[in-house]
Amino acid sequence: MYPCGNAVLSTANGVLTVSGISNTGLDGVLIKIDSADNYVVNFGTMPSIAQNNGVLKCTSLAKNAFGQVTSTFETLKWYDPINNKIIVGVNSNYLPNSYNIFGKLNGVTVFDINNNDITISPDPNFPPAETSPIETWNLIIAVARIAVEVYNMLHTKTSTVTTYQYDANGNLIGRTVVQTEDPIPFDIEINGSVYTITEYGYMYNVSLPPELIGCPSVESHAIGEQITGVNLSSFTITSIQAL
Repeated sequence: MYPCGNAVLSTANGVLTVSGISNTGLDGVLIKIDSADNYVVNFGTMPSIAQNNGVLKCTSLAKNAFGQVTSTFETLKWYDPINNKIIVGVNSNYLPNSYNIFGKLNGVTVFDINNNDITISPDPNFPPAETSPIETWNLIIAVARIAVEVYNMLHTKTSTVTTYQYDANGNLIGRTVVQTEDPIPFDIEINGSVYTITEYGYMYNVSLPPELIGCPSVESHAIGEQITGVNLSSFTITSIQAL
């Protein structure tokens, strides 16, 4: 693990505390995953998003055969003070034109919605104030919202599972990515409806165009997770493990 920006890392009783999260958007932690395409990060509670009007950003990083590192997936959470909600969003720059947002209650699917069918924004005041240091707000899509009093109690478990598809010659032809957040049962609002769930996440498929099949630069595998914030003061990570 490596600190980002001016963040300070400390551990006690097996819990990592990341402190010194200022308003620059650069402070946080870089977690080395060691090429595990399937992994889980367990967070402690995070009331500072609402208390400090903060932002949490989680970015998945991957590296190809040439050693080039790219961002592959990015989620954000921020506070909507007008409605007193925590907003959940994704960076559309790392997603295909079509992807699904799903929610399950004890393993049973209660909603599975394509992004193109979401017509009601969970944050009518989006994007946040222009003074926010997040430079990619124009790429962020607000997906769902959670009541602050509920979110403040959640110990979120974020899981990433990537499945690769190869042709008969062993060339990568596509991949399927499922990113899931799995806390205790809670209510989430998406597309104007409220659902009680125990997990929600995103699923998408990426197929390579024929001209890129066999090119070593397009096959990349997870190497790390970069977690940064704005005005969070601090946050905790209770465990990180391969699945």
